[in-house]
Amino acid sequence: MPDSTATNAASYTTRWDTIWASLVDLEEDAIEWGFDPLVFLPFLAESEAIDQASWTAERLKAALPAARICIVENQRDGRIADLHPESSAARAYSQHLRNLGGGVSHLTMPAIPGRSWRHFEVAGCRFADVVDLPTPEIMQLTGLPRAEAKIARGDIAQWLISIFAELDLVLSGDRS
Repeated sequence: MPDSTATNAASYTTRWDTIWASLVDLEEDAIEWGFDPLVFLPFLAESEAIDQASWTAERLKAALPAARICIVENQRDGRIADLHPESSAARAYSQHLRNLGGGVSHLTMPAIPGRSWRHFEVAGCRFADVVDLPTPEIMQLTGLPRAEAKIARGDIAQWLISIFAELDLVLSGDRS
């Protein structure tokens, strides 16, 4: 599925989920059951994705006021910090996501070094499984030579370490 189709499908799903949460008064259930909801809202460094994330965050805040929202900058295709300040994406970020208000955290999901994930994604692997795979199995799954298989596994391990560090900050409440 091309990225634009995936983005549109995710946008539709997120919009429906937000409306549904409001219609069924999910907030009431969360409070009654003692849940502390945390919603992760990923976006790419592109104006449409930023606009959708902003729209969704505002509706989530209205539908689930007790929920903590964490916007996730997925740096797969680039970083907000690297955008030209006058680009449509940089303006959208400054206007819509930079200051969403209280209860919103920010998490950075860096790009995987060397774009190594593409080899494992095609093979249907999970991130956590990759780091435990023996080199011969990685070679068989990906078709990579031994040295590149080891490097790719290391890239995924390095990425997981950085993601877990980001998640620790958000989950502990140290990131706002």
